[in-house]
Amino acid sequence: MLETPLGLLEFSTSLEGTEQIYPSEVTYTVFEIEPDIPDGMAVQKLTAVLVKLTPQADRCNVRVGFRWLESLGIAGDPQSGERLDAQAWEGNGYIVTVGTEDYDALASRLSELGMKQENYPVTYRPDGIDVVFPHIPRGVLVSLHFVVAVNKSPERAECSSWYAVDISHRKLLAAVVEG
Repeated sequence: MLETPLGLLEFSTSLEGTEQIYPSEVTYTVFEIEPDIPDGMAVQKLTAVLVKLTPQADRCNVRVGFRWLESLGIAGDPQSGERLDAQAWEGNGYIVTVGTEDYDALASRLSELGMKQENYPVTYRPDGIDVVFPHIPRGVLVSLHFVVAVNKSPERAECSSWYAVDISHRKLLAAVVEG
């Protein structure tokens, strides 16, 4: 879970169907990261959640996502970009934006999974985002991330939190190694 001024975000991994994913198959690494945003922009806090999956058996339709633990009473505002799917929630004088890779980024980085555009892997929910991987072969390491930006609302420079969550997976992995 990750605490924000709007409430708690809960990250989870599950399988569609009756099988279950075992805790030993999934790791979550949560860490703060420095924003790389245009001059004049700023965010109060930027946190990355790195999820790594290594199934011990062939796994179909693995869902990785997050939800607000308690209802905010407001739906998220989808904000996609090039190689980015993001969503923002605004209330109580804050904006919380959460971003992850879009289909193009995931499909090019994880070509062995055979992802298809017609089965777009990222789904916006009023209270979160889901990413569904259609098939993860046994023993194959798959990683993905969510980046959470927190800022005062209105932002001093519009779209600061959106720019902040737009981080490539490669750069995020490098930040984990450096940290």
